[in-house]
Amino acid sequence: WHQLVGVVKMLERGMTSQPVLLMDDVGLGKTVQVLAFFVMLAYYWEAYAETGKYLGIWGKHWDYMGRQSILPEYPFLIVVPPTLVEQVMLE
Repeated sequence: WHQLVGVVKMLERGMTSQPVLLMDDVGLGKTVQVLAFFVMLAYYWEAYAETGKYLGIWGKHWDYMGRQSILPEYPFLIVVPPTLVEQVMLE
């Protein structure tokens, strides 16, 4: 449950151009959350390209905010211990 909430929070903050910092104990799913976030961003970019609008609650949010442009593609920084670099790159 906390992983799903984390992904939704990352999407909320991404839609309003706010930074995100994930911090919790080892093994609680931060990698999965980040990967799910990237997948959802790709989904929304693709859906926007096809329909000209964002789907679901994000479309309502962006209509409410009066934004007309596509979700910007901002850079991402992922910090992991050297021992996890290979795993993150593979996933």
